[in-house]
Amino acid sequence: MTTLNDIQEISTALKNCKTEKIKILHKFLFGSLGDRSNRKRIREFIGFDFQVESDEFKEKLGSVDELFSLNELITICNILNISFDGSKPEVSKRILSFLCNLEALAETSRADIDDSDNDEETTNDFEKENKKSDSLEGESSNKRDSSMQCEAQCNMQCCDMQCEAQCNMQCDANKIYDMQFVDKYKSCRSEYCYKLFRYRKCYF
Repeated sequence: MTTLNDIQEISTALKNCKTEKIKILHKFLFGSLGDRSNRKRIREFIGFDFQVESDEFKEKLGSVDELFSLNELITICNILNISFDGSKPEVSKRILSFLCNLEALAETSRADIDDSDNDEETTNDFEKENKKSDSLEGESSNKRDSSMQCEAQCNMQCCDMQCEAQCNMQCDANKIYDMQFVDKYKSCRSEYCYKLFRYRKCYF
């Protein structure tokens, strides 16, 4: 036979709840604020022994509406891990109905846990996809940067070779240190040509 302590979420709540909240639930179940043994009695509770919509059910429901505020009923809902949506009479009936059928209460609690697990898995999958996307984007960016560097290096090398060839031709043909020729190649992307020409030992 199912007890409140058999339901994982409720067992955890009973362990961690403040004493004042435990007293509210104890009052709902047993009609009094109880004593130091409240948690033990609540854990062993097996449900009310009357059926939903029976005369006993309606009598209990009437006393609940009189004895408990909406905030207290919400506190009970939080301990039992059930919804507190709706008006005060609706919340009262929901609590009492579940406490008449702990198997249904346990099923509701398990369904909430499964939904929570599914949400967590969905969140983890979303984070993995984001990381994968970021990784691919970073890899693509690195390839683009590498390509640009290679292109720049290639252009620089081609420029160096062209300038050096022209430098050799100029020196060999004229044997002069032609400053105009140097100025012409100052605009080269690589400074190699300018330095090469500047320090080449060419004379009049």
